[in-house]
Amino acid sequence: MASSGHSLSRVMRISTPRKGAAMVRHHTEITETEDWKTSFARHPRKPEPRNRSKSKFLAAAKPRLAPAVQSLVLLLSLIGGQTVANARRSRPPK
Repeated sequence: MASSGHSLSRVMRISTPRKGAAMVRHHTEITETEDWKTSFARHPRKPEPRNRSKSKFLAAAKPRLAPAVQSLVLLLSLIGGQTVANARRSRPPK
């Protein structure tokens, strides 16, 4: 992109133990950031039709899928707990 020469400068006053106060100038180059902002303002992205239909499908399916997924997670955690307990029981005593 063409450089438009944007920069951000700040002057800050800070206290120093010897001289009392000092002025510090902080300079940041923001040309690339400003160019991106300008580009996005000129050409805003529109959501793709596939993304919209996918979002509608997921919004409609979520109430039906959530209980099934929660049941599956609980079942897997129970199975995992049983396998750990069985492994502890089958260890030879020290």
